[in-house]
Amino acid sequence: MQKNTKTNKIISYFTILILTIFLLSCSENAPEINQIFWQITKFHDVENNVFYDRLSVFLDVFDEDGVEDIKTIYIINDREELFWKINEETWVFRTINNENWFGSNNITMHDFSGFPFGQYRVIVIDDVGERAETTFTISSYDRSFNLSAFPSAVIENNAISFSGNTDALWFYNQDMRFMSEVNVGGRDNRTAAFPGNANTLFLYRYDRVSGYGLMTGPFRADPR
Repeated sequence: MQKNTKTNKIISYFTILILTIFLLSCSENAPEINQIFWQITKFHDVENNVFYDRLSVFLDVFDEDGVEDIKTIYIINDREELFWKINEETWVFRTINNENWFGSNNITMHDFSGFPFGQYRVIVIDDVGERAETTFTISSYDRSFNLSAFPSAVIENNAISFSGNTDALWFYNQDMRFMSEVNVGGRDNRTAAFPGNANTLFLYRYDRVSGYGLMTGPFRADPR
């Protein structure tokens, strides 16, 4: 009987050891938000000739388990009962100076009106539900539009000629997934070409006086 009791204790200790190793191997670390960037961008939709505001939100996120663990970002305005969901199918991901930035330039109101003033929560969730949260506040901003302030482009035989007030070219593929960015601010040569599989172009400039972005597009490449 004493031998069985000793054996049972050994089995119990062994079981606890295995369980502890298993739990440690399965432990997950919560993501961390190191920085947040947000900006109102005024958009000129050249296909429909309409103007409306977009919200850009980007987060510098660290996850000890790897950036591939990041699955979802929510942007929430509690007072107005508004929320937007961004995931790997819709976000833009960039690594800049060893910082991993997730976000989107394509956040809009459902009716394309201006964004409500007030506080917005941003929640990052990983693949096991661990999360991090931060906030930003949209205060009063100019909701008017001035066509002459927007960058412009002409596409001929897939050659791009863009205006001198353009800061960057943003290229997307036919599924509207972000492909690449070309910074052209200050360039004397105001021409470019569609790279790789990109077939859609947006132009961007930053209005330093007003503090918002100006975006024009989409411009489509000819079928290849």
